[in-house]
Amino acid sequence: MRIVHISVPLETGMFKFPRPDHVTVSVTEEGTYEKVACRTSRLVLGSHSGTHVDAPMHMIKGAEPIDQVKLEYLFGPAQVLRIPAAPREIIDKDRLKDIDVREPRVILNTGWHKQWGQSRFYEDYPRATDEFAHALVDDGVRCIIVDLPVSASFHKIVFRVGGCLIENVANLDEIKSERILLVAFPIKAVGIDAAPARVVVVEDFD
Repeated sequence: MRIVHISVPLETGMFKFPRPDHVTVSVTEEGTYEKVACRTSRLVLGSHSGTHVDAPMHMIKGAEPIDQVKLEYLFGPAQVLRIPAAPREIIDKDRLKDIDVREPRVILNTGWHKQWGQSRFYEDYPRATDEFAHALVDDGVRCIIVDLPVSASFHKIVFRVGGCLIENVANLDEIKSERILLVAFPIKAVGIDAAPARVVVVEDFD
């Protein structure tokens, strides 16, 4: 068994989506060993900070919040889709024609995760089309881990079938297998649109 951690580090001032409604992460010491005989900290973060799971509520009013996303979508066998893409390249459903999608959970590795932390991550990223999302959903996929930003309409295609998205991941090239075990549980925050998660994959799990 081999475990690969694919979450980005959660730390003060970390890279985030460049819009005011996305919170700047802050981690500060509150209690100290000298003052209270233990260490406690304050975490200030947003629901979409770092590696996180998006629930249908994120884009669809009245849809399921993060605490109601089906746990079976977030834990179980997953398939790695290695689809290399250049900056601003269009990723259409044709990129799936030679791939047999067999699992309800997929990890899309385009290589763009390597740009995390750079301004171009949100500017020059390859564009996964709505048709690409529809093709995955039609194949029964309900959890998509993406290594690049995707559009609101892409999100909604997944959300309308009760599915979820996992964004801002790292280390995907360390995954050597095509079929892995996904473990991706977000914080159980009640009634909100998304939550940070520690996401790992397990190879050789059978």
